[in-house]
Amino acid sequence: GWRPSGRGIAIPDPSLAGGAPRGLWWKAKATGAGLAPVVHFYLDGVRASNPRLGGGRLFDREGQASGRGATGVGTFALADGKITETYDGFVSTNRFTAGRDASGTFFQVGTATFRPLVPLSAKTLAGEWKSSSVVYRFHPDGSYASTLGPGTWVLDGYLLLISPGQGAPFIVVAGMAGEMLALGSGFYYRGR
Repeated sequence: GWRPSGRGIAIPDPSLAGGAPRGLWWKAKATGAGLAPVVHFYLDGVRASNPRLGGGRLFDREGQASGRGATGVGTFALADGKITETYDGFVSTNRFTAGRDASGTFFQVGTATFRPLVPLSAKTLAGEWKSSSVVYRFHPDGSYASTLGPGTWVLDGYLLLISPGQGAPFIVVAGMAGEMLALGSGFYYRGR
């Protein structure tokens, strides 16, 4: 499976510095199984969709850009209320707005709304999290119980290593998406 390279650009906490997005942001995408988080990286004119992390707080730009086919790595520029993104041979220009609402800070690219993906802490992760098909109970001691069986977990910034008692360990990108836990390709809601 995939392993972090240990290399990359430091990922700042998500913000709108001077009106431009910085850090990791998410938008919701409809899938056959419901909604899934789509994570984007923005920093100083660099953008990437589904960023490949080199570590818990590192974006491995070179590693992702060296992949075959569409990589999602490119550039962005803001001017006159518009954002122009260039990646994978495409150039798209859309309306760009940013602000705050009852759910917090956001920006919009066309009709897509992006919100900050906030790094997890062990305290934030601890407790019960539910999706439509899986329940995780993360314990502060690094163990978990789930509807898939027990195991252990290790958190490093935006990376969560999950080691099931039965099966191969795997690493997912994880963070707080508002009140939800964005874990890999799914959203989880706080249980009891």
